[in-house]
Amino acid sequence: LAPFHVPWRVAAGARGGMAAAEKRRLVGELGQYLVGAGAPRGGGGAPLLPAAWCEAAAGAPPETLAAAVDAVRGISPSEVLGHVADALNSPELGRMARLGALTALCKLSRLPRMRGAVFDALMLVGEGFEKTLADREAAHKAHGDSLGKFHELMLVTLARSRDYSLQAAHVLEMLGGDATLCVEVVGGALGGAQYEDEVVAVCCGLLAQLTDPKTYYSQHEDGEFELDDARVLGPFVERASAVLQTAKRCRLLDLAAESLRYRLFAYRRPPRMGGFGRESPSTREAKGGDEGGKERERVAEKEEVADDGVLLPERWREGTTMAAKRAATDVLRMVRNLYLFGGDGEATLYRLLSFSEVVPRLVVPFLGACAAELKEIGGGSGPRVAALREGVSLALKVLAVACFRSRTHAGMLRARNPTTRLLACPGVARDPKAIALIAVFNVGFDAFETERVAGAAALAELQDAALQLAPPQRVVMREALAGRGWLPIAKAHASFDVVCAALSETALRRRVDTRGAADTPRKRAGHSTSPPRMTESVPTVPVPKLSAAVRGADSGDGGGGGGGG
Repeated sequence: LAPFHVPWRVAAGARGGMAAAEKRRLVGELGQYLVGAGAPRGGGGAPLLPAAWCEAAAGAPPETLAAAVDAVRGISPSEVLGHVADALNSPELGRMARLGALTALCKLSRLPRMRGAVFDALMLVGEGFEKTLADREAAHKAHGDSLGKFHELMLVTLARSRDYSLQAAHVLEMLGGDATLCVEVVGGALGGAQYEDEVVAVCCGLLAQLTDPKTYYSQHEDGEFELDDARVLGPFVERASAVLQTAKRCRLLDLAAESLRYRLFAYRRPPRMGGFGRESPSTREAKGGDEGGKERERVAEKEEVADDGVLLPERWREGTTMAAKRAATDVLRMVRNLYLFGGDGEATLYRLLSFSEVVPRLVVPFLGACAAELKEIGGGSGPRVAALREGVSLALKVLAVACFRSRTHAGMLRARNPTTRLLACPGVARDPKAIALIAVFNVGFDAFETERVAGAAALAELQDAALQLAPPQRVVMREALAGRGWLPIAKAHASFDVVCAALSETALRRRVDTRGAADTPRKRAGHSTSPPRMTESVPTVPVPKLSAAVRGADSGDGGGGGGGG
């Protein structure tokens, strides 16, 4: 008999057909039976853990598995889990048995007290398991076969065992430096089981790091990173372009939006993966691209805040964790990096943002929720405020990119324009670059057309916010609005000329005079009025004019100052 022979009754019961409570009890018994006190680890490639135990362990809860490990006397948990690592390395075991052993390690890593032992076990994984991963990768690249669950479970187990501090460099080392394969593995984790928020945050952080050149190239001694070096930026642009194509093929943005909307917002309907209605993004693109965008625009304008399963409420779900908010911020950072470094894939990113549902299901609700929380805080500083302001900035930049060459989301953005809520936040209203970013965002979906009453109200709010800035800060605001940056600006839209004229020094002086004249009759009538926001006169300072040449430099193809990144 083998040293760890399993009785027929136990093996047959563990394979299925018994009650859940009895199955959990047998898993604990098997843990004590197979790795009894002082049991040596086998050699010669002979598996010490039978397939029956591995398959039964895959269906047991983490607490039951931890109790089985703790029940072994005289052996540390790391040594007990070393038997599981031997099972992963054993080619004699079948695929399901090794998958069950890896699932058991993944479940045990959820318990903080077992993470050290799980990490020690992972360090014992050798060539046998690596060959299994390599075979799956080769079949996936050659024939398009699915990667399966091995890569996903290994990623989640590593993230948990490292206390959710897993970096992209660790995953790239595991996958041989293949960034596109890493994106596919992360996409499988986002679209698979419902893992905890910390695992999702790690996955989204990996996506942001995979699109950041600092992940692949070291910085200088002074901490600076030279992006203008062709030897550095050239190869990375090719890598980022490949990542963008993989993200489109795997529907990565849809997976991220689907996973995060349940964690961030009060939304309880079943997921509808595959785009608006029953059509996938690729199907809508094949039917003529943005033709359906005009119809959605009319519907959104007619039913402004109707929650149709796509327009989510702009408030946090009760109990939303900081990890989920950090995950959403990292998704936005990934989109920004893809626009900056995607090279010739810029048009692909425009289509990806237009035909995916990441904008209505994640970006717009996230922007509104961040603005609401900033307004509730009422200013100040600290990590929480800094994280919220970063989220607002990234969301506005992503929306500016999404609306640059497409009107798919224009109607929804007009109906749920967050300009008023953003400018009500003290930290945002006093930042000239933030005001310029809000203006660029509104220009993207042409919010300042003269016939739109809501656009006029938003324009007045922008003027009032600009009046609070000092003259040098207004210069900074106008320079950012003129396109001296990386953001794409739709200078061909009528709203660009409108907002440039409204934020000029002459228009701001006229705004002060108009408000003062409106307050005079109220004072004569004896009404109490609050003092105007700007009581002192505006000093005359040299302000660079936004000439027609600057405004129309790129008007031939829809604008785009700084659009090349």
